[in-house]
Amino acid sequence: MNGSETEPLLMDTWRAATTRDEAEGEVGTPCLTILWHPDLRRVGQRLLLTQVASGRPQCFARGEGLFCHPQLANRLLDGAAEPLCDPYVSRTAATLRCVSSAGTMALQCGKVVTHVDGHPPSESAIRFERQTLSRGVLLRVSRRTLLLLHLRREPPADSIPTIVGDCDAIRDLRTRIIRLAGSDDPVLVEGETGTGKELIASALHACSHRRAGPMVAVNMAVLGESMAPSELFGHVRGAFTGAERSRRGVFERAHGGVLFLDEILDTPASVQPMLLRVLETRRIVPVGAEREMPVDVRLVSASDRPLEEAVLASAFRAPLFHRLAAQYLRVPPLRERRDDIPRLFVHFVAEALGDADFHRKSQGDPGPRGALGCSAAWMEQLVRAPLPGNARELRSIARTVCRGERTERLGGPERTNADGKRVLDAKGEPSEASQSAPGGPNQEAIVSALEDNDFVVDRAAKQLGIASSSLHYLMQGCAIRRAKDIPSAEIVHAMSQAGGDLVVAARALRVSRRALGMTMRERRMDPGPLSGDPK
Repeated sequence: MNGSETEPLLMDTWRAATTRDEAEGEVGTPCLTILWHPDLRRVGQRLLLTQVASGRPQCFARGEGLFCHPQLANRLLDGAAEPLCDPYVSRTAATLRCVSSAGTMALQCGKVVTHVDGHPPSESAIRFERQTLSRGVLLRVSRRTLLLLHLRREPPADSIPTIVGDCDAIRDLRTRIIRLAGSDDPVLVEGETGTGKELIASALHACSHRRAGPMVAVNMAVLGESMAPSELFGHVRGAFTGAERSRRGVFERAHGGVLFLDEILDTPASVQPMLLRVLETRRIVPVGAEREMPVDVRLVSASDRPLEEAVLASAFRAPLFHRLAAQYLRVPPLRERRDDIPRLFVHFVAEALGDADFHRKSQGDPGPRGALGCSAAWMEQLVRAPLPGNARELRSIARTVCRGERTERLGGPERTNADGKRVLDAKGEPSEASQSAPGGPNQEAIVSALEDNDFVVDRAAKQLGIASSSLHYLMQGCAIRRAKDIPSAEIVHAMSQAGGDLVVAARALRVSRRALGMTMRERRMDPGPLSGDPK
């Protein structure tokens, strides 16, 4: 069979694989995304590999392959479609093609690709399975330019300019925000520290019919038990010693708008029943008052710790949890959206420099090292780093770079476990000690600890003596799936085999019960009664 005969076959098999993966919630279309470039405005631009998806080879080089940003309205990244145009990239093209019915792709590196996932290519042609492409492959094409080869779904029609990012998880989040904006149901936002939960609350407010009303934010962690009722519901004059005048609480100040309660898990136990009553009656009683007063508020709460686990541990009232979580949003950490890290970094750089300085520095000659003195290797190091502080940590790194300080160790700082052993080396990789030395977890130890702890990462990390963020990073090298990567059909089968018991199904799927429950909730699948939950 010659090349012309195999081309339609590969086209059909790629389309079949794409259709199957999209039905199972996977991404489908191959593309190249610019993660770092001497012209900072080009970070985030993409080359859709439509020819590869159609069974034909597709090339890219210094002057070949047109990249453009999928959302050209973004003022920082606006630009017309153009090739890489980096004089340090070879003119001799690299070629990508589909080579199997399973969607395997082959990369003919040529002189363009100098490093694949941090290492010089061991051969001129490298094959990538579809699962590897779903995770993404880092391609260094010069000292100044870094690309990501990955798969992605077709973008939905959404637009929330305050939320920076274009990975599938963030686009899904934007779609959910727009869908929930028309409702007045309470929303629970969960995400690690620094992921931007208040930004999500602000987007919900801005997209809703309440946008003309106020948005009031309060951190529950700083409210003492004695003063929390007054801060939340207000008080009348003389209600307690020092109450020389009446004062409105945050519920009253947020009337007609949105009230954002951050760190909701730290709500004092005595205040939780009061919050529940307000959610049920939409009325408050200021401290010292004799009459109730109506309030029209949409409540958005946030936590950087799993609220559901706190309910199971009797640290948070179950009825309040179920009212707060009428709708649920999960903000993904940066390690799950690494193709967005460079774009966020550029956003924070522009924020720190101001429009004039950013415009000047983004277009000036960056020299052989790269824009802002950051090479492609440094950006690859940043993309691969755990970044447990997420966007907050990334903003600090960007500000440090803008001050002109040395950047060699930024993005891949040395991290240690409880015994002081190094977890990451200077390149942001798991160190040799953490992989094989006594006291450092190898793959077998990681899998064993996860199995011992029902795949609850925090407990497994504690058993291993390392940080949870480090364990998340090390898990990428093990044969362990995340709950959100499991096809819906497999989840339904596991739940059926387990007789509807979420705990048994989670063990069979080798994921945590909470992660499986969250995934089912996000896909609007009924998890049934959660084993072990309070009635």
